[in-house]
Amino acid sequence: MLKSEAEHIQGIQKGDRSIMQEVYELYRRKVFGICLRYAENKEEAADFAHDGFLKVFTEFGKFKSGTPLEAWIATVIRNNTINQIRKKSRLSNNVFVDESYGVTDVDDIDQEEQDYWMKTITSEEVLVFMGELPLKYRLILNMYAIDGMTHAEIAAFTGMSEGTSKSQLSRARVKLIQLIRNDYQKKSEVKRNNISKVNITTVQYEQVR
Repeated sequence: MLKSEAEHIQGIQKGDRSIMQEVYELYRRKVFGICLRYAENKEEAADFAHDGFLKVFTEFGKFKSGTPLEAWIATVIRNNTINQIRKKSRLSNNVFVDESYGVTDVDDIDQEEQDYWMKTITSEEVLVFMGELPLKYRLILNMYAIDGMTHAEIAAFTGMSEGTSKSQLSRARVKLIQLIRNDYQKKSEVKRNNISKVNITTVQYEQVR
């Protein structure tokens, strides 16, 4: 029988391995999902998840009474994942400040158009497109739009100013919309070409008859 959250907390604090295993099984899918949003691929996400769970259990002394366990685990996993990305990529906080990604001006796509394109795709498709973004844009969108961090929290965590956080988020949204729009245009072009081929074939068939 699955134990309560209070029993999970007490068990982890006591170092009970059976409780830790139960907590792992209970939250492993959620944890992997968090890691996958930030990672380049599933293999990297699995590494982040493994390392994250180790940090959850070895640093459980930082857990504050009254905090929902699931929320605390998610925060630890997210923060650890971002730090691992920094280490692996040998990146400093400047990754959030550098703006040399060649994105057109934010005003190139106004809010109305952004809203329009976001309504054309599912939340699952949004995550796929986010995975194609440059690292700093993927990070800022995940932190703000998915994980619900405020600009003040992002600033404190990354070392950037709140103004820079807002600017990077705007640029990230524009880049995301550009990816969605370009993908739609490519698919539309393929569809038009296929229709044209069908029409040509139909005409040729009628001529032969």
